[in-house]
Amino acid sequence: MEISGKLKLILAEETFASGFNKRSFVIAIEDRYPYDVCFDLLKEKVAMIDNFQIGENLKVSFDVKSREYNGKWFTGCTAWKIDRAGGSVDSGSNGGGYQQAGPPPISAGDIDRMSGPADEDKDDLPF
Repeated sequence: MEISGKLKLILAEETFASGFNKRSFVIAIEDRYPYDVCFDLLKEKVAMIDNFQIGENLKVSFDVKSREYNGKWFTGCTAWKIDRAGGSVDSGSNGGGYQQAGPPPISAGDIDRMSGPADEDKDDLPF
């Protein structure tokens, strides 16, 4: 998923006893009803946010995951790529290899082109 907004807050990095580390940041979304979204950066990706300043417009690529703990559900947004809203890629510009490419979106037309003609007699499988 992707969302764009203005960088509002960068929180300090947290390191846990297990050696796991994370860092969170918040972007403000300007909409009819403005709201804020907090994202987590995990492990080696915590440095990705260092390239940005408070007030910059960002485009964040992220995953949403939920997990259950003691009968309660918790949902988090984990960022895996951050760009300036103008489209220049900065999340991996420090040479750290932070940028990961997500799968491209697929439309119904793409599926039709990939499936090809419906020729049931044609068997081109290699096995």
